[in-house]
Amino acid sequence: MSGAAGVQKPQTLDELMMAMDVVDTIRHSELVVERELAQGDRDAALRGRLREIYRGQGLEVSDAAIDQGIKALRESRFAYTPPAPGLGRSLALFWIRRGVYGRWVGSALVVATALWGINYFGFELPRQRAVEQARIELSEELPRALKAAAGAAREPVEAAPEPEPRPAQAERLQPHRPV
Repeated sequence: MSGAAGVQKPQTLDELMMAMDVVDTIRHSELVVERELAQGDRDAALRGRLREIYRGQGLEVSDAAIDQGIKALRESRFAYTPPAPGLGRSLALFWIRRGVYGRWVGSALVVATALWGINYFGFELPRQRAVEQARIELSEELPRALKAAAGAAREPVEAAPEPEPRPAQAERLQPHRPV
């Protein structure tokens, strides 16, 4: 296999990706350099535009004031940057959303109270009453009934007189005969 000038070794995916990364890094560096070089031109254009705006309003503003404004703009002094996540921020967000959370907590409390009431009045209270009734029955009524039954068992039993047949009843019981 001779090394011909026209034949190239195929590139692997790793080599291609590494080459693309190097090119992207160089391109990004060039963009940063161009942006920094163009910063002076942008500042000058902004300074000229601000002068025109203030002159149009009839105000004379010094170059020092305009330069301080541009410097503050570059420092992002007037741009909002949200606070970093933390306990204070979480508590503040909770306080802001307290109405939403309050509704959920209130609803949960109402449901829990309703379930407790259903359980207590529907199950616990009747069970407690049944237990108390059984206690009273075992401790008071059963001994009283046993004493009464024991007293009745000790008394002699009298023979009950047999009822006499009533003639009116006997006639009614006989079948009717036609005359």
